[in-house]
Amino acid sequence: MAVAWEINMINEEAISPEILSLIIKEYKNDINVTAIVSMDDWGWSNKRQLDSVAEITEELDKGKIITIELQSKQWKSLGMFVEKEGVYLYTFWINTDGFPELDVDKITDANRKYYNQVYHILDRLIEEYNLPFNYIAIGLESDVRCYADIRTAISNSNNVIVWLIKKGNNTILPENSKRQKVSEKLEIIVIK
Repeated sequence: MAVAWEINMINEEAISPEILSLIIKEYKNDINVTAIVSMDDWGWSNKRQLDSVAEITEELDKGKIITIELQSKQWKSLGMFVEKEGVYLYTFWINTDGFPELDVDKITDANRKYYNQVYHILDRLIEEYNLPFNYIAIGLESDVRCYADIRTAISNSNNVIVWLIKKGNNTILPENSKRQKVSEKLEIIVIK
């Protein structure tokens, strides 16, 4: 049974519409935006189609939740949710149908290439677009509790396989964790 593989980026500030537009343009050969929707809550109340990426930040500031429906040749379905609850949470999700190696709650030899690919893409996007973020959580059907402090987030979140922080971030991590460099800009937090 397929689930959602999620990359959750927690930010103090919104990613600007200009940067989102540039990223969408860069990946237009791989992923197409089919709809951008604003809604009041997860019950899809007051669902409204947005005309452009430029409207996202304004809608978030009004307390709305944004869904971005995406289409890809490689993946059965994928998309992005964006919400603001003190901090901004950007959740990019991919349906794992057809990729059973991703439907595992740990990094294995079979799925390591997908995680490495995500690290590489994130590293490049952070470098090229100066993407602001506090930390990133990758997991299956993850329940990420957003806090400015990553230690609190780790303690209160579920179904997260990997936590990523900026390389050189001197945040004190939980005792049962260690850092590992995965790219030029990122380190993963390994929970023992």
